[in-house]
Amino acid sequence: MKIHDLKILTTPDPEGTHLVLAELTEVAGDAKQHRFEWKIDGKKSDHEPGPWTKLAQGDGKGTQKYVFAWTPTRGGGATSITLVAYEDAADGKSTSKAERTIEVEAPSSRPVSVVLERSASAAGDEREAALWVQILATTKAISFEEYEDWMGKNLCDADREHGTSSSIGTHALSGTKAYEKLKDLTQEFLKERCLITLNDPSFRALVEEASKRLRSVRRSLGTASLPSVEAVADGIAKVDSSIGTYVSCWDKEFRQLCLVELIWSYWHEEGGLVQTLKAISRRFQNRRAPGSKDVLASLEIDPLRPLANVIWGYVGDEVHRLSVLRRAHEYEHHYGLRLEGDAVTQLHPADRRARFLELFHNLLQACVTFFQRDDDNTVRADGFPVLKSLRALNFLIAEGAHNQFGDLPETARQEMLMEQWILARPEMREFLRGRSMVPYPQEWMSSVDTMRRLQGWGDTSVVHFHNLAVYGEQILLSVRYGSWASANDPATAVAWARFWRPEIQAYIHDYSAVTGIDLAASSVSTRGAGERDVLPSVLLRRRLVEQS
Repeated sequence: MKIHDLKILTTPDPEGTHLVLAELTEVAGDAKQHRFEWKIDGKKSDHEPGPWTKLAQGDGKGTQKYVFAWTPTRGGGATSITLVAYEDAADGKSTSKAERTIEVEAPSSRPVSVVLERSASAAGDEREAALWVQILATTKAISFEEYEDWMGKNLCDADREHGTSSSIGTHALSGTKAYEKLKDLTQEFLKERCLITLNDPSFRALVEEASKRLRSVRRSLGTASLPSVEAVADGIAKVDSSIGTYVSCWDKEFRQLCLVELIWSYWHEEGGLVQTLKAISRRFQNRRAPGSKDVLASLEIDPLRPLANVIWGYVGDEVHRLSVLRRAHEYEHHYGLRLEGDAVTQLHPADRRARFLELFHNLLQACVTFFQRDDDNTVRADGFPVLKSLRALNFLIAEGAHNQFGDLPETARQEMLMEQWILARPEMREFLRGRSMVPYPQEWMSSVDTMRRLQGWGDTSVVHFHNLAVYGEQILLSVRYGSWASANDPATAVAWARFWRPEIQAYIHDYSAVTGIDLAASSVSTRGAGERDVLPSVLLRRRLVEQS
């Protein structure tokens, strides 16, 4: 007789039980009694010091397998196990013997690894996921980076056709023609990028880039939590047909709304974008600024000579641009947000969304609470508070989608893109003498920040205002065009919060940098319970007074 094999099989038993498999080869014959004796180097377990004996009955027909349970001591006592098998005769005397020893790793030297994984959510709506991807793709498609690149290509093409070259790409244009060309190209850019279709190759590239975010969220939720990326492309076609198409009784043609939000213009206006170019155009006309001191009066205007035709056209087109008072009335209508200053003293809105800030900040704080619980893998975060806040905000902003909703946001975007482009010219940086070593994400920001310092508009960089504009627009677009009014499953809100988490957290951070109010804090301020929902313009004025 011999012990053919001796193995230790680790089991997932919480007590750390190991199964010892002994395989014996014996001579065929009558049934024999097998007696096993364990010799333990140390203790067999915390309860049995060893050695110990186990009896088993063999059938005498060749190879036999016996399995015994062994629970090693938690103190790491045993380092080797020897199994001695005896074949006993009827009189109890051993007639044959076999022995086998194996080395054992002490349990204390083998740490237990515990991993908690996030539970998968229920399946989401592929139309919702497609909308989120399209928002990311479209907002990138009409961003200043894309606009500047598009303008550069078109202006340079015009130069090559006429065999000329200039800093702004205008071929011997005089008077207001340079500005008119800039205006026409900007209108063409927005028309092409806002109404981009699935057949456009550039759109497919942008969708694929935005889909990387969806893949990441899908991995965190589980395979059944969100539609596949392939389904997103199909869902975008459904989104295209459902976002704000209407029939005009004047031209009897279908028109599709552009995925833009007026909050983008609001935050850039608060950051000083429009006021910066207005101050420069006033100096261009040799008009002194109101007040006792004009900070631009001592600056030499000559560096702006290459931009003279563009600025000339910009000044002459003022009567055709949206006035600050007209934009201010629409900010009130859309979001209940108010501008501060002498230019809006005659502001008398007939309708305003007074609860917008309250509901928007409720949503952001619900997301913060959800993120904190969602990061704890020992609990399952409830998405219902987020869903409830999404539904309330969706209903409120829908009330402001009337009258100028389809035109004013797009017109304001066009005008502010042009202002950014003008301020990004190297002639502007030379005129204002900004800080060239600051790594601004976009070149126009240097001109605005320099003007903010000169005019005493505050020491907060326009970068934070720009981030609020971009992230606020993306968040509100996903709220406005999502099917939250009919949504009952919190899983969709969970997927929404996880997908837009980078934008939500960035918005909260930049809002704190601009206003001093931390929307992520459980207690926003000791000044009063309503401090969180004070108008940003009031908070900005208060910070300006404190800084002065």
